[in-house]
Amino acid sequence: MRRAWAAVWRFVELWSWVAVHSCKELWQWAVPRCAAALRRARLRAPFAPALREAIRLRFEATTREDPLTGARLWSPRGRTHIFAMATGVLITVVAAAVVLAVSAFSGPSGDSLAARAPSSTVATVSPPPNTILTSDFEDGSAQDWVAGAGAKIKGTTAAAHTGRHSLQVTRRGNGQQGAWHNLQGKLSPDAGYTLTTWVRLTGNGPATSLRMTVSWGWASAVQDDVVATVEANGATWARLEAQYSPVTAVDLLSVRVEPAGGAADFLLDDFTVTQHAPPPRSVPALREIFAGSFDVGAAISTQQATGPEADLVKRQFGSVTPTAAMKWTATEPRPGEFTFGDSDKIVNFATSNGMKIRGHTLVWHNQTPDWVFTDDNGQPMTPTPQNKALLLARMSDHIRTLVERYRGKITAWDVVNEVINDDGTLRQSRWYQIAGLDYIRTAFTVAHAADPAAKLCINDVNLTGPSRRDAMYDLVADLLAEGVPVDCIGSQTHVNISVPSPAALAASIEKFAKLGVDQQITEMDMSVYTDNTSSYPTVPPGLLAQQAAQYKALFAVLLRYRDQISSVTFWGVADNQTWLSTYPIPRVDAPLLFGTDLAPKPAFWAIVANPG
Repeated sequence: MRRAWAAVWRFVELWSWVAVHSCKELWQWAVPRCAAALRRARLRAPFAPALREAIRLRFEATTREDPLTGARLWSPRGRTHIFAMATGVLITVVAAAVVLAVSAFSGPSGDSLAARAPSSTVATVSPPPNTILTSDFEDGSAQDWVAGAGAKIKGTTAAAHTGRHSLQVTRRGNGQQGAWHNLQGKLSPDAGYTLTTWVRLTGNGPATSLRMTVSWGWASAVQDDVVATVEANGATWARLEAQYSPVTAVDLLSVRVEPAGGAADFLLDDFTVTQHAPPPRSVPALREIFAGSFDVGAAISTQQATGPEADLVKRQFGSVTPTAAMKWTATEPRPGEFTFGDSDKIVNFATSNGMKIRGHTLVWHNQTPDWVFTDDNGQPMTPTPQNKALLLARMSDHIRTLVERYRGKITAWDVVNEVINDDGTLRQSRWYQIAGLDYIRTAFTVAHAADPAAKLCINDVNLTGPSRRDAMYDLVADLLAEGVPVDCIGSQTHVNISVPSPAALAASIEKFAKLGVDQQITEMDMSVYTDNTSSYPTVPPGLLAQQAAQYKALFAVLLRYRDQISSVTFWGVADNQTWLSTYPIPRVDAPLLFGTDLAPKPAFWAIVANPG
């Protein structure tokens, strides 16, 4: 046992002897380096010389000189200090290693950093949580930003919001784009995002508005949404920030930063896109969005006066038009036998929900029973004075009955419908063949007597075409000159994703404005087809984007002429019920602002984004 303890003691003594003999050399190497590291940390180590002297004295006090070899050996007293010395050495080694590591990773000394740093303070910003994209330009590159048409971009150290680098955007002339970044595949319709960047003009020119624009869509159509605008100057950095959620899955998605006008050069820095759970998306009501411009309504059937579609109508629209419930075949299918069940349901639905009602339609060449055009002998009428008188009497009785029934409830009536051909000639309907223009004169006169407060409209299709537009103008001008109470021109506005052009719509409104009558958009919808033969099993998303762009363009015109237009009515509520599913051929169409699931479509968001 004693031999074992002696062996252990000898091992410890030998290890300690090696450690202590190395101590002097170790501290001569470590202490100056520790002091230098501490100086770099802006501290001082004046104790280093004293520390070395203390180590030397301790070393001599705990050892003795071997007379034969001259080597320093442990004294009996020194053995009592072996463990303490060994432990001290280990702690010293570990401490020195830690200090050196900190010094190595802390970069160059304060003096060398001061020599390299610019005179201004350099700040850095950590990206926010959930950052999916960031551009700080600190590597000197454009970091996947691309110059728009007529622009040049490059990394620069001229100024930076944080760090030392930013992106410089130099433009040549008016109307060009700035810098843009591809976001395709990075943003999802199921999430919300915050887009942030900092901008600053170069030079000391006048302040200029800079904007952030999100472009989205498909190869066939792209929509631009300006999501943020800020006034920028050359003295301070300004923040551009927007909350954005993609409205649908798209093939093209990018963000662009550029002057709102002119050709100002600017700097861009610290661009980030952060993702967050989208707030419950509030769907604005059309009737509220456009309340200061014109009424917005929908044509409905009796089925749409109950259930989910009725809820949508109540939320979105301020007026309704019966699609068929007030036409002659529905209200007087046989002479003198009036049926008001369906029309009453719609009127009651509207009045109970505080909505206006447009009556449609009193006189039309379609959906009028054959008995109306038979003589007293049951034969088809021919153009004789007797038949003319009989036809006008039947028409007057029918108009008087309907208008008086809903007097004070219906605010506007389509009195006569579709009286002009595409070439500008008057339609040769049985009404016109038997009674000439007197059927129009009589219809307006009787309707006005039945309800003087109701607005009386002459309604027609394709009034953006020059021939039909000019013919309608001439007809209404003549009727007004005769004292016929025409209060309004109704433009049906069944359009498609290509025609009419905004300019054609504007020209029509301007033309009719000269007559001094009200104008109403009475049956608006927009087919995704531009011909009568194409058909898709499912409407391609690109066509929906093109539809959104066309709706936006046409609504911009309507808003520009809001002082001429009192009402805009869509011919339907949602794509699940539309007359275009069977006309001109059976096919899938999507002409309205709400889809078959009653959810807002891109076209909806396009027109509410900039309500004027």
